[in-house]
Amino acid sequence: MGKASPMGPGHIIFQDKTYDFELRRTLGYTLTGGSDINECLETARHIKEGDEESWYAEWRALADRIRCIGEACLARRHRVSAREAFLRASNYYRTAEFYLHGNPRDPRILETWRQSRETFRRAARLCNHPIEVVKIPYGGTTLPGYVCRPDNSRTPRKTLILQTGFDGTAEELYLEVAIFALRRGYNVLIFEGPGQGGALREQHLYFRPDWEKVVTPVVDFALTRPEFDPPGGWPSWVSAWAATWRPELRHLTPGWLRSSPIPESMTWRRVRSRAKPQRKENWP
Repeated sequence: MGKASPMGPGHIIFQDKTYDFELRRTLGYTLTGGSDINECLETARHIKEGDEESWYAEWRALADRIRCIGEACLARRHRVSAREAFLRASNYYRTAEFYLHGNPRDPRILETWRQSRETFRRAARLCNHPIEVVKIPYGGTTLPGYVCRPDNSRTPRKTLILQTGFDGTAEELYLEVAIFALRRGYNVLIFEGPGQGGALREQHLYFRPDWEKVVTPVVDFALTRPEFDPPGGWPSWVSAWAATWRPELRHLTPGWLRSSPIPESMTWRRVRSRAKPQRKENWP
């Protein structure tokens, strides 16, 4: 392990800051079952630093191997071991795909991402709490998402709405936030909006600046679910903007789950009165 410098912690394996960060990102999900320290470090040691093809090949090989372990466990009806393997494989496929986006036409992007989604959904079917695949109405199409509940009771509970960012996925959000919320008795609605995850890769929906037009149908969908109390919080600055348009969203919850009330300066009436979002005819 690299030595710590006076300016901050040292590198783990890679000198390159982006490689080091992405390794840390993947390692971080050890806490929620999305990675294994030894698997990650052994894989990283075989990667040629700065070589994106090497990055893809090593993480992809690991993901394939762990997926096969999951399938073998499932065939023997070892459901817990299968679930754990599928969760790790899902995260490793996501990691493998990361640097392929230098060439958006690379066919491996879609294929590897689909493997990440599929292995996650195989794990979801083996979880002790319900994870439901949903399609959220959005204009003339839908947005992909998951409804996660602590149990099968459908008891009305406080609900978190989670969205990812530029390079994350709904499946990663399960490992990052949803597991912790479920353990504390919250429902969780995860969605991918335009420019994110499956909405981008399969539906070719792109980011838009008037994000309230994305969040509004998501909130409307949440309010149709009898097990959802009015939703309480979700991460990122685009959420802060969208929250000004929906009074039901009473709290913002950053990625580190530190909830805070929406400040008076951003109350939906004040901001909405002066907001002039950009428009585009082909946006729903």
